[in-house]
Parts: sequence; structure tokens; C-alpha cells
Amino acid sequence: MENLLSVSFDSEGLRSLIQEVVSSELAAQLKPVEQKKDELLTRKEAAKMLRISLVTLATITKNGKLPSYRVRGKVLFKKSDVEATLQKVVTNRYRRP
Repeated sequence: MENLLSVSFDSEGLRSLIQEVVSSELAAQLKPVEQKKDELLTRKEAAKMLRISLVTLATITKNGKLPSYRVRGKVLFKKSDVEATLQKVVTNRYRRP
């Protein structure tokens, strides 16, 4: 047998309850979309962030250590990829042999 719960709301109370639930669900659904957005950097910006030359950046990209993306004929890099590569370099620099 099912347990039924009877609750009475006035129209304003029901409206605010529905609004609160819908707002929280929308926020939960939109959060992953916001996290997926990633700033794209040009070659010069990526090289400046990594403190390397454009030639070295091309070598790193060619070796597959840093993924690049072509958009309308331009080579672009995701900022998160550049930051991850920078973190790897810093970690390896101070690693004991």
C-alpha cells in the first residue's frame, strides 16, 4: 500500500517552491556546459605563456606534447592544454634523477 502525503500550499508558496526547484536543476545542468568552455590561444599567446619561441612551440606541437587545433586556417591552443603542459615542465624540472 502506498503512503500518501497531503500538503496544502497557497499559490504563492507553490510558485516559489517550483521556482526554487527549477532554478537549482537548471544551475546543475548548466554547470557542466560552463566548464566545457575553454579559452583558445594563438601561437604567440601560447609561446608567451610557456616562455618559449615559436619554433620551439612548433616542435612541441609536432612531437604531440601539446595538442593544437586549426580554426579558419589559424593554429590555436586550448588554454587548459597549455597550462597542463606548463605544469608538466615545471614538475619535470625539479624532479630528482
